[in-house]
Amino acid sequence: MIISFDMDGTIFDTNFDDVLWFEEIPRLYAEENKISFEKAKEACMKEYSRVGDEDLRWYDVKYWLEHFGLKKEFRHMMNDLKHRVKLYPEAKEVIKELSKEYKLIVISNAMREFTDIKMEVESVKDYFDRVFSVTTDFGIVKKEESVYREICKILKVKPQELVHIGDHYKFDYEIPRKAGIKAYYLDRKGEKEGENIVKDLKEFKEKISQEPS
Repeated sequence: MIISFDMDGTIFDTNFDDVLWFEEIPRLYAEENKISFEKAKEACMKEYSRVGDEDLRWYDVKYWLEHFGLKKEFRHMMNDLKHRVKLYPEAKEVIKELSKEYKLIVISNAMREFTDIKMEVESVKDYFDRVFSVTTDFGIVKKEESVYREICKILKVKPQELVHIGDHYKFDYEIPRKAGIKAYYLDRKGEKEGENIVKDLKEFKEKISQEPS
């Protein structure tokens, strides 16, 4: 059995991404255009919405730096913000323990540059056999059923041999289940109940220990 994790909202909190998109880029935009941060943020949000999350460009920081005419280099920005990368409190311990028994992978919507820096900053890269970036590796913006099936082919496993957990009810729970994958929904807010719904990764580890390997 292979265990697949979503990344943001599952292993890592969203602070890094929130600061990058909603603080750092607007701050640079404000400096470049000599306007207030509030006006800059409004302008950035308007452009994000115009492009929309169905477009690959929406996920591409390099595109936005160029689009907004910002002079800061991408690698410098990522380096400046890497201290914002944080695992959820229980994540590393659970990942470490599960990696002793199972092959672990990540399936994320984030672009490769994001997945790489996060895995390296928190020193969890070695616990995972593969990290799949849906946007970078497959050129699509959502974890569709076809993505899960293709990943199973790449890993040379049947769908029922893969277990996935993530915090998006549709893309981490409903869709992988349609593909024949056993999925768990990570509901940190405790808004849903069900056999395959867990409140944190420790609870997931407890449930997964009962699964046949």
